[in-house]
Amino acid sequence: MFLWRVISIVLTTALAASTAMGETISLRADSWCPYTCNPDAPKPGFMIEIARRALEPAGHKVEYKILNWARAIAATRNGKFSGIVGAAKDDAPDFVYPIEASAVQNMCFFVAGDSKWKFESVQSLESIVFGAVKDYTYAPEINQYIAKHANDGKKIDLVAGDNPLELNVKKLQAKRIGAFIDDRDATLTYLKDLGGDAKNIHLAGCVSATGIFIAFAPGGAHSKEYAKLVADKMTAMRLDGSLKVLLDSYGVAEWKSK
Repeated sequence: MFLWRVISIVLTTALAASTAMGETISLRADSWCPYTCNPDAPKPGFMIEIARRALEPAGHKVEYKILNWARAIAATRNGKFSGIVGAAKDDAPDFVYPIEASAVQNMCFFVAGDSKWKFESVQSLESIVFGAVKDYTYAPEINQYIAKHANDGKKIDLVAGDNPLELNVKKLQAKRIGAFIDDRDATLTYLKDLGGDAKNIHLAGCVSATGIFIAFAPGGAHSKEYAKLVADKMTAMRLDGSLKVLLDSYGVAEWKSK
């Protein structure tokens, strides 16, 4: 009996210690700086920094790695990872989202060289082949156009992989596509870092802005808890000014809370 009590106390103590240490929260995203950057870099992306500031003070450990976006969504939905970073709600409607976005994306078209093409409406897409990313969410009208022509290589060139923006830039430079669509800040950051011929790539019109989130696995035991921690931290950072300081360090303007 005494031995059993000792074992019971040891097990209870170990369980309590484990609980106090919190959970390892595995987050996945594709390379999309300044939102999600190199996991090993001093500046891993401002959304990753928000996640760490929100979750680690609660005793959790944030583990972030780069992964193909479509695979990240599927694997997180199946319970392999805790969450994804940089998701619009249409990307994964069944996931658990904080009440406030942790970033705002402005999806824009980019062209190279002396191209005169500009995005003015969906009809203007009929005159080019443009690059987009598999399973990315854009504006509703763009999503519908992509869904309609997804298998038509003469209209749309869909890419995947861990670095889809890099792939689309290379295809644009090689004249395999006439334009590509991606987030404005992510593209401008990438082009600035790339230098060289990238200076010839320029913006050619944008679609509507959309909130993007740190989204957690549907059915995850702690997903609602994690989402609340992120939402509360966003509110606190906005009020104390630390959100603006963080965004400024990445060259991103603060947006208005809805």
